[in-house]
Amino acid sequence: MPARWFRPHIDWWLLVFPVGMLGVMFVLVLVLERGQDRLVGLFITGLGLAVVGGLFWGSGYQVESDRLVVRVGVFRWTVPLEGVHRVRRGGWVHLSSSFRVMRLRGAFSHRNLVLEVKGRFWHEVVVSPADERGFLETLRTYAPHIRIEVTP
Repeated sequence: MPARWFRPHIDWWLLVFPVGMLGVMFVLVLVLERGQDRLVGLFITGLGLAVVGGLFWGSGYQVESDRLVVRVGVFRWTVPLEGVHRVRRGGWVHLSSSFRVMRLRGAFSHRNLVLEVKGRFWHEVVVSPADERGFLETLRTYAPHIRIEVTP
């Protein structure tokens, strides 16, 4: 089977802050009086829009025959499927940092999945695929040893 790509589910409230800040920057640029300052401000605003767009729309999860690739913007991490032993439902708490449990947070939603991993730097990998059912079916196909404790 070929590798499958899954887009992340993105909560609306995650977009409010960066898009709002870019809107404020754009309005401030419009009130600048000098032409060169306005041009620099438009460039910085455009660059910020590109970074935010790349972060949200350049992210996703690719399940291959032996690994899961988590992409968040320009960053990319690989998790071997042989090390994943359990998948369970996450929640709000898994979106935050923890000093007790090392988490790779690639989720953009409070409705997320936690993959428990053995033998890695991270003990949990948090993802939020938009097609959750397809993601779980693909995991079952490639790694039948994983205990999936998620009900749709």
